[in-house]
Amino acid sequence: MPLVLPILALLSADATAAAPPLDAPTWAGEVAAIVYEKCSGCHQPGQGGPFDLLSFEDALEHGETMAAVIEADYMPPWPPSQSPALQHDRRLSPEQERTVLAWVAAGMPAGDLETAPQPTIYEDGWRLGTPDLVVEMDRAYEVRADGRDIYRWFALPVNLPEDRYISAIEYRPTARGAVHHVLFYYDPSGRAVEREQAIPSSEPPGFRGMRLTPEQMLGGYVPGTVPQKYPEGIALHLPAGSDLVLQTHFHPSGRVEQERARIGLHFAETKPERPLLPIQMPPRFGAGAGIDIPPGEADWRLEDEFTLPTAVRAIGVSGHAHYVCSQMEMLAHLPDGTQRTLLAIDDWDLDWQGDYLFEQPVDLPAGTRLAVTLRYDNSAANPDNPFSPPRRITWGEQSTDEMGSMTLDVVTDSA
Repeated sequence: MPLVLPILALLSADATAAAPPLDAPTWAGEVAAIVYEKCSGCHQPGQGGPFDLLSFEDALEHGETMAAVIEADYMPPWPPSQSPALQHDRRLSPEQERTVLAWVAAGMPAGDLETAPQPTIYEDGWRLGTPDLVVEMDRAYEVRADGRDIYRWFALPVNLPEDRYISAIEYRPTARGAVHHVLFYYDPSGRAVEREQAIPSSEPPGFRGMRLTPEQMLGGYVPGTVPQKYPEGIALHLPAGSDLVLQTHFHPSGRVEQERARIGLHFAETKPERPLLPIQMPPRFGAGAGIDIPPGEADWRLEDEFTLPTAVRAIGVSGHAHYVCSQMEMLAHLPDGTQRTLLAIDDWDLDWQGDYLFEQPVDLPAGTRLAVTLRYDNSAANPDNPFSPPRRITWGEQSTDEMGSMTLDVVTDSA
């Protein structure tokens, strides 16, 4: 009998320690809504997340990981540090962070699961809903496991009988780990499809390149991109009879991968009043800007400026560089002497690029001076440096070379 009371006391203490605090957040009450809004878009089948977050059971299995990456400010990924308000901001608010971390610390209590919200699951994997037209590669291209980067062009027949206007493009790769980026073009001549169809079935699909103009570009895909629809009244012209051409840059991932991309096109109902105009600084991703970064240089800078000859309405902004880029910033110096930051990224990460649409268009008057600065860290202290010890890095198309530019997408005030 004397042993029973101490044992009962220990059991009671253990039960008390295991019980979550009465005021602890629960999955059903607070946490599910946060996870479904900020995380589940990527963490579901057909998207980029390495595991699903579509249920309480998913979150219970991965809760400790969620807490670790939130505390490390690694997830959810959101590179912009400063800009006007952007659409689809994935950042957790301080209150949301505290809620998720408190939930994990409390043992991840379920709450009343019958009252929990339900996640949005993309039909057939399409984040923007069912596309108006889906085109896909007719056979897969095998990406080798290692070696130099690969540039390959693929032509996909579209050939619509009338002009259409694209409000969004959703690109879905199958070789997700090996796709460095893809540029989308249209080809009204039919020559790209002729080249593609002339390739024997015994040879890999795609070809080494063709001459297309910047006016034929329809956008692109990079890791971290979330597909978005342009605001109403903004769309990209796809002339009648045109085909789709993909310029794909592969960076071998260490394992053989098969790329057979699907592309979903969403069309605007009416012709836009004004074309969308990209202002890229420096042009051609910095090809002529003299990128030449000495080994050990921790703060090499690439700068460019452009003065707007007319008033514009800025719709979105983006940037591109490779491994040793560390920061980028685009400023607008207005004629009245004020300054606006259009996009700043304080910790550039090649794996988390993005095209960002402003929540509200940004009006910039004629005479506004746009100034872009990209900073590069080619020192041994940069954990992303592809070379150890560091080497001289110049402009080039390999991932271990460098590029650099920022792009502001605008429409003019006049048609």
